[in-house]
Amino acid sequence: MSRNRLSNRRCGYRAVHVDAEECCDEVRQMWQPNVAAPLLESGKLVPELTLLSSPYRFVIMPLVEYILKVEREHPDSQIAVLVPELVVKHGGRRAPQPAGLNC
Repeated sequence: MSRNRLSNRRCGYRAVHVDAEECCDEVRQMWQPNVAAPLLESGKLVPELTLLSSPYRFVIMPLVEYILKVEREHPDSQIAVLVPELVVKHGGRRAPQPAGLNC
């Protein structure tokens, strides 16, 4: 399948970013080279990127509201939520991280 045809197709997965720090533009800019382009190059479909605004650094409620909205719109679909773990430095030591992750 050609790259153009793939770029117009979406998979059933969505990537959701809850923006508590007004960095939506940065997330959009990082999305293309770090997520979309590698997936397209490997022949995979790109998940839709959804950005949710969140006042006062609330993360859970905007995410839950979004999930409930998607559930109402697609009542026959299964919804799974994967939440990444935040790794915090302690005492000068760092927890192991996946290769290529620069934090």
